[in-house]
Amino acid sequence: MIYGFYDIDFMNYTVIPFNLDLMKLSAYHKRKRDMVILTTDFIPDKFRNYYFFKDYDDGRLPDNFYTYDWVKSFGMAFHPGHAVPLPIEVEETPPDLHCYERVFELPDWQNFSRKKKKLYEKLFGAQHMKLSLDGHTVWRDLSKQFNSNDDKIKTLFLYDWNLNEIKYAKEAIKDLRKYKTTVSKSARIGNKFPIQVDNSEDLFEWCNIKTAKDLFLVQYNGLMEDAIFPEYVKKAEESFSQQMLYNVTDGLDYNYFITEGICRLYLQILYFCNHYSRISLIYDDNYFLDKRWVQVMRLFSEFLNLMTSFGKSEYKFRLEGLNSMYAFCSHKKSMALFNEETWITKEEAREIFGFVRENNYELFKMFYEFSKSELKGGELVGR
Repeated sequence: MIYGFYDIDFMNYTVIPFNLDLMKLSAYHKRKRDMVILTTDFIPDKFRNYYFFKDYDDGRLPDNFYTYDWVKSFGMAFHPGHAVPLPIEVEETPPDLHCYERVFELPDWQNFSRKKKKLYEKLFGAQHMKLSLDGHTVWRDLSKQFNSNDDKIKTLFLYDWNLNEIKYAKEAIKDLRKYKTTVSKSARIGNKFPIQVDNSEDLFEWCNIKTAKDLFLVQYNGLMEDAIFPEYVKKAEESFSQQMLYNVTDGLDYNYFITEGICRLYLQILYFCNHYSRISLIYDDNYFLDKRWVQVMRLFSEFLNLMTSFGKSEYKFRLEGLNSMYAFCSHKKSMALFNEETWITKEEAREIFGFVRENNYELFKMFYEFSKSELKGGELVGR
């Protein structure tokens, strides 16, 4: 039989990890001597058997998607937050990476940066797997999904929704050689879905995992305690400093955040900038009642991303003197090298400053007075 497969995430985003369900189903059907075709467009009309794969719940679906009642849907987007395993005979099938070799046929492949191409090389050279079938316990027979070759496995790429919810996950990761002897002692770990943490203990434990550069994601939910910043910056630099998501509004009272919490956050951002520690700010959907605070968060992200983009490289000299928010926004027109179409304009920044002045004067003063922050008595203070 002939099966058409379509991974909408893979086709919509420039660089994205593969879909494990797709690779396992591809291998399973090929073992049954079926033909599997990974299509570059959503074309269910051309197949009697068509599988649709989607892991990211971003609301993007093909037009009239639900009118195709013969299309089978797979992926986390259809059951976010919990694991729904495939039939056990499919789960035990080593994934087929060959179906994704079509990436080399994409029109933009030749225009991909060296960094993006290296990421795909790592993915093609990794062992793709799940640690758990139910999302809570380590799968005893997880070795059955490993490819049978004898090459040393240097990268293990995990597809569990939240590794932090799996009991003994960290211990199992550190001891994967007992499941498969060809796993290298120096094997690095990557993951598709961010590990969710909300306390420093869990955060630092995951910092101790040997991670694959640019392939490991952790998400911290809620405002971090100021006291942990020196240790976090040191450990993150060695592990996942460029793969940290920071959900700064999770679990926080709205009025507290827009009065006090956002001032704490600004001092934390200055600390990240001072230590060249990259992090991605995110916030809960529909959290801000006044959407002008969304613009403030956009400005925070832009400031943080640029000030930490080049680290201690030769380009840092261009950012000297722009360490405060006021200096950063004042020099926007002279920063053509870094400008992007989505960036906030100088005029928009002026409007944001006016809004902050009227709604949080303490934060407004910080924009002018502070270009650095340091830890004193367990709290970050500006200077």
